[in-house]
Amino acid sequence: ESEHGSIFTSDSNICQNVTNQSSSSATLTANKSKSLSFDDIHSPTTNAVSPSFINATNGKLKFISVLKNNFKIMKDTVKEKKMNLIAKQTVLTSPENALNTALYCYRCKTLGDELLSMKEELKTTEEELNANRAIAGQLQKEVDVMKAGMSTRKDCEKKSEEEIMQVLHLKDKHIVELEHSLAALLEEKNMLVQEQRCNDNTLKNLGDQISMFQQTLAVKDEMIISLTNTNQELNNTINPGLTIVEEKSDGIFPNNPTSVTVDRKELERLNDMCKAYEDQNKFLTNEILELNALRQDDETRERLLRLRIDNLEAQFCQLSSKYLYLLNEIQTPVRGGDENKNQDIVNQLIQEALESETESQDVDENQRTFTSSQGKEYDCYGFLKFGHEDGNVLVTRAKILQRKSLEIEYQIRDADEEISKQIKWENFMVGLSPNKHLVRSTDIKFLLRQGVPHQYREKIWKGCNNLYVRQTRIKLGNKYYKHLEERAKNNKSNPAIKQIELDLLRTLPDNKYFDKIDSPGIKKLRRILLSYSIHNPLIGYCQGINRIAAIALLFLCEEDAFWCLVAVTEHLMPADYYTVTLAGAQADQRVLKDLVQEKCPKLFAHLEANDVDLSFFTFNWFLTVFVDGVNPELFLRVWDVFLYEGSKVLFRFALAFLKYGEDEILKQLNNLTINRYMRMLGETITDVRRIYTIAFSELNPFPMRSISSKRQYHLQQVKLELEELEKIRRELRSTREESEQYQDRQDDLSEDEIDDEG
Repeated sequence: ESEHGSIFTSDSNICQNVTNQSSSSATLTANKSKSLSFDDIHSPTTNAVSPSFINATNGKLKFISVLKNNFKIMKDTVKEKKMNLIAKQTVLTSPENALNTALYCYRCKTLGDELLSMKEELKTTEEELNANRAIAGQLQKEVDVMKAGMSTRKDCEKKSEEEIMQVLHLKDKHIVELEHSLAALLEEKNMLVQEQRCNDNTLKNLGDQISMFQQTLAVKDEMIISLTNTNQELNNTINPGLTIVEEKSDGIFPNNPTSVTVDRKELERLNDMCKAYEDQNKFLTNEILELNALRQDDETRERLLRLRIDNLEAQFCQLSSKYLYLLNEIQTPVRGGDENKNQDIVNQLIQEALESETESQDVDENQRTFTSSQGKEYDCYGFLKFGHEDGNVLVTRAKILQRKSLEIEYQIRDADEEISKQIKWENFMVGLSPNKHLVRSTDIKFLLRQGVPHQYREKIWKGCNNLYVRQTRIKLGNKYYKHLEERAKNNKSNPAIKQIELDLLRTLPDNKYFDKIDSPGIKKLRRILLSYSIHNPLIGYCQGINRIAAIALLFLCEEDAFWCLVAVTEHLMPADYYTVTLAGAQADQRVLKDLVQEKCPKLFAHLEANDVDLSFFTFNWFLTVFVDGVNPELFLRVWDVFLYEGSKVLFRFALAFLKYGEDEILKQLNNLTINRYMRMLGETITDVRRIYTIAFSELNPFPMRSISSKRQYHLQQVKLELEELEKIRRELRSTREESEQYQDRQDDLSEDEIDDEG
């Protein structure tokens, strides 16, 4: 017992010493790390690491080695104690030492408590060691920073001030580039997080569907098993041998319950089969009637098409006859007095051609066009087809016919793709229930790039807008727009009212819903623009947002069109895009110029050589999302993708437009002809599929990170230029005020001199 107690006492002393050494070493290291400064690490004369820092580092290493040795000693001690305890337990279990069991149990308990205490002390020591390692890591980082500073200082000591400034400028530039890269990475990270959320939602929905399908399969399996068992029971019951026995015993047991039950079940089965056949017969009859109705419709449509083809063939023959007659008259030698006759014939043929072309503009349901009482032809969106007529009616009609020919050619070429697209959209819309919100996915992105059918555009556009403003709408409440409308109605001092009234009729002058001051579209547009000027006073009203709101009104109700305007101006477009300075829009034009130089170097060089400012034509494309100067069918396809993917696609389509007309632009040899062609470029593009192929295939790769970094760089440059411009304006304003004050003093002196002379 005395021997065991002495061992325990010595072990306790060792543990206590280890703990004291660990705590004292940790305290010493912490104090040294706190007192370590820049002067301790760097020597001002030798530019080397100071001895104090070396001593601190050596002390830290010694401390770590002491801890390791103490841990090893503690581990060996604990192991030895465990062996002693096992040996003593063996001794205690022997019969001759049974009387001393109580004493040894007490000592075992004491040793166990001491062991737990030592484990806690070991854990504390490990935590202190981890803290010391963290301190060492931090000190290493500071040493690296100091080394970099020492290296820079050594380099600067041997250079002049200009070289030093150049080095500092390069470092500042490197810092700015790193900040831009960091911002781009953060943006990419946010996009990836959002995409991951979408994928998680998709995965969750797929998991729910799989669970539902599994439950359905389980239910069907149970039904199959139940029906199989029932069928087996019926087969066993209605057995030929059993039936004969029952027939023979019919006279003995006329009221056998088994036979009655079997007959009743067989009767029910036959009734069910009869009912199923009746339902199937009714279904087939309805199918036959529907197919017969479809066949009759096809026959009617075929008869009308045949009549139309015959009519077109007759018109073609008439035109061919008149054309040949005209060629014959022109070929015939002119005799005296026949010039007027030939000219009369030519004028008569031209007039007949114009009249026949006007009469042939009947309404066609398949083309979804209609003609107004003034004879103007509008498309299904209300836009005037083919624009205004020029002075030469014959040339205008020829252009219209040429454009119709191209549209028909593209419709025939894309007929199969249109059918496939329609089927895909129908399948997608079946899964999009009224209460289900649109979520981001690869499938919807691919479908939107194919174009949204006219009948689904309202629902899809509303779903895309809700991706950005749904939370805001929930937060502000359902009556927020009505409240804005009332405020705008009562606010007569709104500075945007005058400009909004001036721009209302200039918004979509070729659309029948916005061509008159009393049109229903004009009234809704006025309320939306006034409400938005109250909602966002930082923008108020900017020329360009009127067209965005008007296009939204073509497919959405008034309140949804207002929120579409909010989504475009505050979420889809960058900041400062529609403010007074238009800084964001100006920066995007410079980004586009860089992209043109990168993607279309020949076109960029040609425009630079002829001193053509590209932003003169493309600025309105970006500001109005391609509504200005572009065919409706094309800019609506741009909107389908823009409302989902954001402003990045604007660069894709702008480059696609320029790539589409690159060959023709390169043929223009001076500034005037290039400007004339560029002004009409958007209106002349009718091949929508070609534009989409260029935008999403030929221009790849098109990384968002590069566009974001270019945007940030040019935005900073634009803001600096605007600040310089504002500074110059203030100086000019101050100079003008001083000159006016000086002129006033001179006038006062002149008047005093005149009074003195008088």
